Amino acid sequence: MIDSKKSSDNGTPLKISRGGRYRHAWWSLYMPCYLLMYTLVEKAVPGNSDYWVSYLPIDDRIPFIAEFVYSYVLWYPLLIAVALWLIFKDAAAFRRYMWSIIIGFTGSTLFCFLFPNGQNLRPEVIPGNSLAAFLVRQIHLADTNTNVLPSVHVIGSFCVLFAILDSATVSKFWRACAAILIILINLSTVFIKQHSVLDVYAGIAVSGLLYVLVYIIIRRFQEHAGADEQVNNKNQVQEKVMS
Repeated sequence: MIDSKKSSDNGTPLKISRGGRYRHAWWSLYMPCYLLMYTLVEKAVPGNSDYWVSYLPIDDRIPFIAEFVYSYVLWYPLLIAVALWLIFKDAAAFRRYMWSIIIGFTGSTLFCFLFPNGQNLRPEVIPGNSLAAFLVRQIHLADTNTNVLPSVHVIGSFCVLFAILDSATVSKFWRACAAILIILINLSTVFIKQHSVLDVYAGIAVSGLLYVLVYIIIRRFQEHAGADEQVNNKNQVQEKVMS
C-alpha cells in the first residue's frame, strides 16, 4: 500500500488505499448482533420449555466447584483482548478470527433454535457466601440452562487459540499463557455446571470444522485476493508515475 504522503515526480499524491488503516475493525460489530440473536433464542427456548437433554453419565461424576467461575468469566475479556490486539497488529489474522467467531457463534445459535436443547445438571442451591458462589448464582440467573449444545464457550476459546497461533505478532509466552487459560475455561464449563461434557465434545468438533473452513479454505482465498490487490496497486503506481 502506498502512503498518501509520497508523491510522483509532478507532485501529485499517490493515494491508492481504498479505506482507512483500521477499516477491518468494523467486523467487530458482529458481537452486538450476536448478543441480540442469542437473547432472542434464549426467549424462544426458555428454561421451562420442552427441550432435548444434553447428558453423559460422566457428568454425574464431575463435582460442582464454584471457584472455577473465575476461569469461566475470563472468557469474555479474553475474546475482547485478542480482538483488540489483532485489530492494531494483524489485520488479516483479525479477519480470520472474526470469520471463525461469526460462523461458529451464528451456526451454534441457529442450531439451538432449530433443535432446542438444555441440561439439568445445575444444583438447586449454590452453597456458601463466597464471591465465587455469588458469581455462579448471578450467571445461573442471567443465563438459562438451555441452548447449551454445542458450547459457545468452548468454540470461542478455540477461536482465540487458532487466532493467536495464526498471528506472528503473538509471542510464545503469551501463546502459552492463553493456552493454559483456554484449558481452564473449558474445564470451568462442566465444573460450574453450565454444560454437559457432551456440549464440550460438540464444541471441540465444531472448532475442528472451523479450523478447516477458516484457516485452510478461507485463508487461501484471502492470500489469493491479497496477491491480486498487490498486483493492482503496483500497476496503479506505475500508471500514476507515467502520467
